[in-house]
Amino acid sequence: MARHTLDQIHEIHEIVARFTAAAIPAADWTHQTHLLVGAWHVARFGAEAALARLRDGIRALNAAHGTVDSDTRGYHETITRAYVRLLDDFLSARPPGEPLDESVAAMLAGPLAARSRTVALTAKSYCRTHFPAALQVIVP
Repeated sequence: MARHTLDQIHEIHEIVARFTAAAIPAADWTHQTHLLVGAWHVARFGAEAALARLRDGIRALNAAHGTVDSDTRGYHETITRAYVRLLDDFLSARPPGEPLDESVAAMLAGPLAARSRTVALTAKSYCRTHFPAALQVIVP
């Protein structure tokens, strides 16, 4: 298991602060950054509260980027809910007391990052307005 450093912890908090301020450049709003921000929110607030904060934050960041919600871009409720559920399950399975940076490193190096990508691609084929049925198919 990797030893955490103050630099790694600071980097996570810096990215989350930029997310909260809707100040992450579009080029830096990558799949890995989505997962890191999501994991921090789930670890800090729990899944339900994290979902609300992530929903608002993603919409604000998209607005700052000029990204309009559509069937192919922007905020997607199904994907966000699926990520939050996957992140919650992942973090719950980690050793108690493990520093978040170690959990995040394990997440980004493991199958969750690939699985989350698959969930995102699968969810895009579902209509945004039919979230409950789509989520049951995507995340059993």
